[in-house]
Amino acid sequence: MIARLLTALLLSSSARAAVLPSGDKGGADIVVVNGDTFSGTYTNVGHFSVPAGVTCFVASLVSGPNLAVYAATVTIAGTINGVGRGQPGGGGGAVASAGSGGTGGGPSGAGNSAAGIATKGGGGGGGGAAGGVGAGDSGGGVGAAGGSAYGSTGTITSPMSADDLFQGSGGGGGGGNVNASGGPGASGGAAIYIEAASMTVTGTILVDGSTASAVSFGSNATNPGGGGGGGGGTILLRVTGTLTLADGSQLSAKGHGGGNVDSTFARPDKAPGGGGGGGRIKLFYGAAAFGSVILSTEAGVAGGKDAGFVGSIDASTPPAAGAVGSVSFGVVASSPALFAVSSVHPSSIDWTWSAAP
Repeated sequence: MIARLLTALLLSSSARAAVLPSGDKGGADIVVVNGDTFSGTYTNVGHFSVPAGVTCFVASLVSGPNLAVYAATVTIAGTINGVGRGQPGGGGGAVASAGSGGTGGGPSGAGNSAAGIATKGGGGGGGGAAGGVGAGDSGGGVGAAGGSAYGSTGTITSPMSADDLFQGSGGGGGGGNVNASGGPGASGGAAIYIEAASMTVTGTILVDGSTASAVSFGSNATNPGGGGGGGGGTILLRVTGTLTLADGSQLSAKGHGGGNVDSTFARPDKAPGGGGGGGRIKLFYGAAAFGSVILSTEAGVAGGKDAGFVGSIDASTPPAAGAVGSVSFGVVASSPALFAVSSVHPSSIDWTWSAAP
């Protein structure tokens, strides 16, 4: 009987795992189950909960925040995973062709022509900081530049809102050689915005870029470029009351590595991709209760080669790591005199007038 009950509970949880419809929730709670996927904006949520041991995901979107939640209270004990759900990377160049630029800013590596123009590695995608340059080679090729740090609205909205965050850029695709295609660029990290009256995080929120896959060759005439790594995305938490980040909790917006170039031939001028730039973490709160929390906007490393393969990178044109992103903090101002917070809305805090005594 107990076994049948447990089986039924497991089946009901797995059956619910799906893309959850966005929109106005009318004050209802959202309690996430393992495997759920979020896409877009969820307003007027009562309690938003990601229980311990649960991992949910965000869908890739063309623009804007992949996930925006406006709730009365939020508890994140499990994991929200937005790794690689930002802007897509560029395609690797076909034979003797240039790769494609990554969406959002990762320049591509130029292709090798029949005349022997040098192949180049794709640049790393930009995040909260610039992506790294891709490698060139001894034939005179200069690696593709890394993507720029993603922009801002120019003026910060008042109050801070979901307009103030960006997805990580995709890395550029590596150039193709006369005999082989270049490696694809990796996708950037997601953009996640969560606003609430109070929030407790004991789990993990991830918006890292992804790592470019390796490309390989096995003859002297073949030397494709590696793709650029994905730039880190953005996490923006805005809490009018107390934001609690407990011991062991983690917020991560890392850039990730450029694509390796693996060879069974000891060529001295391989062209891996550049690393993705680190992303941004922005925390705004009325009061803070921070423990030993991990906040990371680490840059993605430059591509190289996997263990067991041979060859080297020309020291005059090496690929570069991305730049480190940023973490910023701010205090949400208390209500103006004679005003009081009423509720949280998609655009801002809603204020109600109280007559003077």
